[in-house]
Amino acid sequence: MIRNNKIDIYESKLFNGTEGDFYSDIFNKKIHVEAKKLEETYTRKCVEHYLDMSDEMINKLVKYTAEYVLALIDDYGEDFYPDEEFDFDETKPCGRVLDWLEPVVLSVIPDRFLSLEELTPAFRLTLRFTPIADEEIEWAVKDGEILYVGEAANVTPWEKASFKKGWNFVE
Repeated sequence: MIRNNKIDIYESKLFNGTEGDFYSDIFNKKIHVEAKKLEETYTRKCVEHYLDMSDEMINKLVKYTAEYVLALIDDYGEDFYPDEEFDFDETKPCGRVLDWLEPVVLSVIPDRFLSLEELTPAFRLTLRFTPIADEEIEWAVKDGEILYVGEAANVTPWEKASFKKGWNFVE
């Protein structure tokens, strides 16, 4: 169910496609959307797909993201905690993980082998993980299925090989 339908999409000469902004209730802020070489109709369809994610799907994205954060804690060790404000309860990792995520851009990426009519809604959301400078996380979703949650690796929802890059925490 679309919780907020304020979507501003416009033609972009910079991207030879479309871009814009929409409000995300998940993060309580606007998210920028970019769609290179794509028209407004498909870009809007993908944004609506994001906005229409079920609570179950959102909970899974948060769970997978929390698992990724736990792996980061293990990987970074003591250097992980850059400020005292970061209080991550490893016994309840989903609890506040969204508090440390800041959406950067929702990218709409076409499949180069499908026509516009054949494309199902798909996107990649890049998120900044604020406790670690320059650390970004990506979510990739296509047609209601979570395909990737993990380190930012410029994955595309259309190329399964890209899901194996780095850490993918989708079960």
